[in-house]
Amino acid sequence: MSAAEIRRRQELPFERKIRDGGRLLSLVGVLGIFGFVVWATFVYYGSSPPKPATVSALMAIVLAGPQIWAGRAIAHLRVGALLPLRVVAALSLPAYPFGTLVGGWLLFHLRDPALQAVLMPDYRAVVEATRHLDPAPSNGPVILGIMFAFGMLAFGAFSAMVV
Repeated sequence: MSAAEIRRRQELPFERKIRDGGRLLSLVGVLGIFGFVVWATFVYYGSSPPKPATVSALMAIVLAGPQIWAGRAIAHLRVGALLPLRVVAALSLPAYPFGTLVGGWLLFHLRDPALQAVLMPDYRAVVEATRHLDPAPSNGPVILGIMFAFGMLAFGAFSAMVV
């Protein structure tokens, strides 16, 4: 076993964690678009949503692109994505509840030097040399995405009853 394989096997748990975090951040961006569409539908049909809902919808659509981009960059272990990810995660914190949860989770875990090492150029060379060890994507982000989507639908239905 080569030194690259040994290092990759040691770093795989951190790699999985950061990849899943990136997928979740992308999912938050997609759900932000979905939330904006729900808000826009209410407005289109003559409802006047409360000001916090309007601010949340506008914030969601503004952050959706950067969240999807940063999430995909991290999920693919792009070198140089650490700083943009931190900025997008910090900007996502006020986007309650999903942006707060995922942004806070990412900021908390990105303090770990082992996770930061996974996004460095020397580790990228290790990944390129050991493609046969790439982890299979986990189902965690998909399951959470389904849960988030049902949560958004329930929130939309509740909002329709209230407004």
